[in-house]
Amino acid sequence: MIYFDLDGVLRDLYGAAKINPKKWNCYVKGIPYVDYIFTHKKLLTAAEPTEYLTALNKSSMKINIITNQPREWVIPTIKWMHKNINNLGIVIFDPVKLPLLKVNDLLIEDYPFFNDYSQVLVIDRLYNRDIKLQHKRIKSPSQLINELYTFKRIMKERSYFND
Repeated sequence: MIYFDLDGVLRDLYGAAKINPKKWNCYVKGIPYVDYIFTHKKLLTAAEPTEYLTALNKSSMKINIITNQPREWVIPTIKWMHKNINNLGIVIFDPVKLPLLKVNDLLIEDYPFFNDYSQVLVIDRLYNRDIKLQHKRIKSPSQLINELYTFKRIMKERSYFND
């Protein structure tokens, strides 16, 4: 199964806060980013979709999500997902993502501090460019769509030969 992270991949919460951070632990107007969002919760529903979600919405691909959200962000986040995602699938709210992945699963992510990226395609952001990757870094929506269709085709072929 293919899973997507939400913020930084599908929802442009940084853009809503009017920043393009070079570091993961960034500040907005002198306030730590997460604290800023807590005091401006309307951004959770007002944020625009990223260019990646726009492309995914044009495809027929089901969008399954694994996201780490503070409890107070969950309801506005669900509202945002229902408003902005055309083909919403499974949604998992969990701070620990990699252990949730099964052997043939893939996670599309922007987080720069995982210990293992073997099942992760990284959306290129300024704050994650130091990651050493086994896979290609995703730099455009069309590249993401191509990689996902390739992944699906490979998984289908594997299941055909394993039956």
